[in-house]
This record gives sequence, C-alpha cells and structure tokens, in this order.
Amino acid sequence: MTYFFLFTLLASLATLAFSGQLGSSILIQASSFILSIISLLFIHQLMKTKKLNIGWIIVISILAPSLFIVTPASDDINRYIWEAQVIENDLNPYYYAPNSIELVTLRDSTYWPDINHKDLSAAYPPLSINIFRYTIGLSKFCWPFETPFSPYYALKFLMLISYLLSIGFLFLIARKTNIPYYRILFWSTNPFALYFMVGESHLDILMITALIFAYYLHLNKKFAAVSFFLGLSICIKYFSIIAIPLFIHKDWKLKSLIGLLPFFLFLLYSDYFESIIDFGLDYHFNGFIHSIIQSLFGKTGLYLAVALVVVVLFFHGAVESKHYKNLLYTSLILTCLLPTVHPWYLCLSIPWLVFHSSISLWVLQISTFLFLLPMYHINFKTGVFQELGFYSYFIWMPFLVSLTWEMFFKKNKSIQNFKKIKTIDIIIPIHNESENLLEFNNKLTMALSQLESTIFSTIYTHSGANDGCLEIAQEHKLNWFQSPKLGRGYQVNYAMQESSSDLVFILHVDTQFPESLFKDIVNQMNEAPHYYSGWCPMDFDHQEGLSFVRILNSFRANTLEICFGDQLQFFRREAIEHYKSLDLDIIPAMPLMEDVELSMKLKELGPTLRSNTPIKVSARRWQGTNRWKNAFLIVKITSIYLFARRLGLAPSQSTYFQQQYYGK
Repeated sequence: MTYFFLFTLLASLATLAFSGQLGSSILIQASSFILSIISLLFIHQLMKTKKLNIGWIIVISILAPSLFIVTPASDDINRYIWEAQVIENDLNPYYYAPNSIELVTLRDSTYWPDINHKDLSAAYPPLSINIFRYTIGLSKFCWPFETPFSPYYALKFLMLISYLLSIGFLFLIARKTNIPYYRILFWSTNPFALYFMVGESHLDILMITALIFAYYLHLNKKFAAVSFFLGLSICIKYFSIIAIPLFIHKDWKLKSLIGLLPFFLFLLYSDYFESIIDFGLDYHFNGFIHSIIQSLFGKTGLYLAVALVVVVLFFHGAVESKHYKNLLYTSLILTCLLPTVHPWYLCLSIPWLVFHSSISLWVLQISTFLFLLPMYHINFKTGVFQELGFYSYFIWMPFLVSLTWEMFFKKNKSIQNFKKIKTIDIIIPIHNESENLLEFNNKLTMALSQLESTIFSTIYTHSGANDGCLEIAQEHKLNWFQSPKLGRGYQVNYAMQESSSDLVFILHVDTQFPESLFKDIVNQMNEAPHYYSGWCPMDFDHQEGLSFVRILNSFRANTLEICFGDQLQFFRREAIEHYKSLDLDIIPAMPLMEDVELSMKLKELGPTLRSNTPIKVSARRWQGTNRWKNAFLIVKITSIYLFARRLGLAPSQSTYFQQQYYGK
C-alpha cells in the first residue's frame, strides 16, 4: 500500500510538473495537485506504523524536485536576469527602472519584453541580484556556447540545487532532533512548494535554505554562524527578518556581528527601498487582512500592519519556546498581513511542517492553489493579473477558521504513552497561612481519601518564616520540610527533591477544590496516557469586578498554554526525565516565577491536559487594591520574564520579580 501511494505521489507530481504554466490546464493542475496532497498525507499515516527505508526517502526527495526543472518559470526570472545584466554593466538597478532611457542599449528580445512592472526599479536586495549575476556568469564559463536560454536554465538549476540543499539540511536537523525521516517528505515532495520554488523558480528558496541552515546551526549552538546565515537569508529577501527575535540569544555576543557582513553590499547602492514602498502603497492587490486594515486607516494601514507584525513576532517569540513552531506561525502571520500575498510567500512556512503539524497551513495551501487557478488562467490568456475580489474569501476564510480551531480547540497529541499512575505527590508551598493551614489539611485529607488504588503523599514546604505554621505542622505531624531560602520557587524546588511519585501536583493553600479533584485528575490522566502534564480551569471565590481578569486568565492558559501556580499545575515524573538526563531541574531554584518557568518547560515537552474539574482561588490579593493596576503588574512582570527567558537571561536567582509582586 505504501509503494502504491508513493507511485501515485510521484506520478501526480510529474503530471503537475509537465502541465505547463500555471493556469494553462486548470483541471489537470487542480486534480494532480489534490492527488499529490492526498497521497502525501496517506503516506505520512502509513509511515507511523510501517517505516520506509531512508534510502527510498532520499531517492524520492531528490527525484521529486528534479521533475520540476521542466516547468516554465514565472516572469520574475526575466527580472532576475535583467537586473543581473544591469549590475554587470556597472549600473544601479535601484536607480534605473527597466524602461529607463539609459538602459535602452541593454534591451534584448528574449527577456526584456516579459519583465513585469518595467516602470519600477529593483526591489530585491543587492545580494540576490549579485547571486544571479555570478550564477549566470559561471554558467557562461561552464557553457560558453551562446544560447538565449542559458541564463534561464542557469537560474532554474540554481533554485533546484538550493531546494535540494534545504532538504539535506532538514535531514541533518531531523537526525539532531530525532524527528522521523519520513516527515521530510512534507517538504521534499510538497507539490505547492515544488511548483513555486523549483518550477516557477522564485528566489524565496534561496532565503528559505539559508534560514533552515541557520536553524540547524542554532541547534548546535554555533551562534556566530547562526548570525551570519540569518543575515544572509535576510539579505536574499527581507521576509526572514522575522527570525531575528526567535534566534537572538545572550550567547550571540560580539562575534555574532559577523551577521552584518552580508549587509555591506547595501553600501554599494542607493534607493533600494523605494520600489518596495511603492509596491506596498500603490501596487498591492490581494492582501485580504491588509485590505481590511487599509480600508479603516488608509495608507497608514501599511505602517500599522508592519507594527502589528513586529508586536506579534516579539510576543509569540516570547511565549513559544519551540523554534520550528515559532518559524511556522510567525511566517504565516507575516504572510497574512502583507499588502500583496503571492502564493509562493507561503513557502517560508512550509518547511516547518516537517517538525510541527498544522492543519491550517495545509488548508491554506489547498485553498490558495485551487482558487488562484482562475486568476492564473486569465493571466495565461490575456497576460494580465486580475483582482481576486470574491475569490479571496474562498482562500482566506477556510484558513482563518481552521487556524482559530487550531489555536483554541485543537487537542495536541503525543506519540508517547505513559504508564498508569499508581502514586502521587502533592507539593504545598507554605507562607503566612497559619489561619488556613489546619482547615486546608483536613479538606485535603478528605479529598485524598477518595483515591482507591493510588498511593499518595503530601509534602509541605515552608519558607522558614516565623508565622506560626511550623507549630501547627509539628502538633498535627504534617509531612513538613523547610526551604533553605525564602521564596516560593525555592520552596517548590526543594520539595521536588523529596518527591518520587508518578504524578506531582503543586497546590496552593488558598485553593478551593471539590473532594473528587485528585481522583478525577488521576482518572483523566490514565484515560489519556499521552498527556505529559496538566492544569485546572479556575475562578475566584469572590467574582465581583473580576470578569476581565478571568478572561485574561482563560486566554493565557487556554491559548498561550501558560498556567500559573494557583491553577494546580501537575505533571508526570516519567515525562520530565529529559531534564534529569541533562542534569537540569524542571523547577529551578529561584525566588518567584517558578510556575511560569515550569509551564514553559512542560508545554515544550509535550501536550498539556486541561482538566475537566474546575477550582477556585482566593481573591484576597484583588480586594482593597486597584484591580487594573494589579492586572497590569501581573502582565508586566510575566512579559518581562518571558522576554528575559527568550534572551537566555532567565531563570535566575534575581529577586526582581519577587520584589515587584510582593513589594520590598
């Protein structure tokens, strides 16, 4: 069955590759595209149980892109060749548009007539144009015979070689990260990427290849080289600038200034941003979301969209620690907000499907290819691109619906199933809770008594303060440990050293919970053995005036997957062995923010369960204080911590967050 789908995949890719210019054969191109997507997805499902030899994967990964060398390139290739010729003649392509009178002597009958936007000067970075220049020069050296298509095929082969290199880099990353090799087929045989990157030969593949290699270097902590190849990627096409906040790290240091080297080519030219601004302001035609922004804000909508991209990039870069997931979604966000969205722009997101499943990206590829075919058909017949109009809704609405579902409702699954939970530990950090401690312990004992076949243990971890808690603990013989340092993070870290059970809970004393809580969660985790960890939905015991806070809490936990300590965090000990093998603590010794750190690490490890059993927490911090000021403080210190973490400056033993939250 696997070989049947492999044959079907290659046959449909070959049909698409040989079908000619996009729009010339709508039915053939649409059917071969859909068939190749279906075959690819079936192969992926089959590979989960029956592995394909890596040799076959390599052969297919080389053969599939090579088929598209016969596909007619887009008219952009004429622009690449023309601008390379302009530079070869020591002229500035950013100053002279193709129809400039100064360039009349360079006009030829092969490439110049088919250049698009002849009234606009070059928009690609200088590095790209120089790559084209020297590629064409090398091809003439290797093939000295004068033929009108030698520059054409020189650039076609450049894009093919770049695509094959990107596949090779993905193999290296897969080996480094233990990703199954068969998932590389999501890139190496992806019909959407192959048609536009190799077939139509858009320069984006050069940018993507440099970015993929930068990611590989990042995994190997070669930060100077990361900086260089990231700079190289940006200087090929500006879109990969989105990766800067994702890759930047404290260990980059001064040697990473090597990343500025590719930018020195800009010093040789001037006016290189003029055409980009013109395209953004006057020549945009199918930016669905951007058109809405512009209708509300006019021409300033372009700058607002840029600002929105920057905000989302930095925010998403802080709350998501997986780089491949960051690269996938930030590039998608960028594409969504652009004033002009050519289909090949999506290819910046597609390589990361190798590492992270995204139904919304598959939906967008399919809707984009199918519903752009009529527009390309008109272009094929008349040579004129038409506005998308009503078609844009068919492209974007399925994607936006699926993306919303993916962000808010999709349940992530792990390929790993953990063993049944037989023992649990409840870690309870204590500080100034003498009035509530005894009542809390009695309620906790009642709840734990409902566990029938699960052994439990409570671990009270005290701050060492002279608050009366120790005397109560001694009188009632509670399982009591005193932290060597003051601070909730230190307390939980110390208690973790005393814990050895299958499932670990972190429970705050001011939490109100039903008696069935622990029994329910143990049952839920046993029924869903692929979950690494979990948390409980929460509300306040006094709800007046806290509706907005509840909404923020829900968004943070459900969408960003960052839960606080008062949401009863729990995790499997088996799931955190990865950190132990690296001699790292899942909860580092720190004064505060240990709950955010734990949450970030747990969601990086694997899927997190949202328990069906809600809890209530005390609203005492919100009573008698300005609620807006308090909410802003929590958002502020959490954001600062996440950005510090992104830069490699956290976790740390700094008391800054503790002083900000509790006061000096």
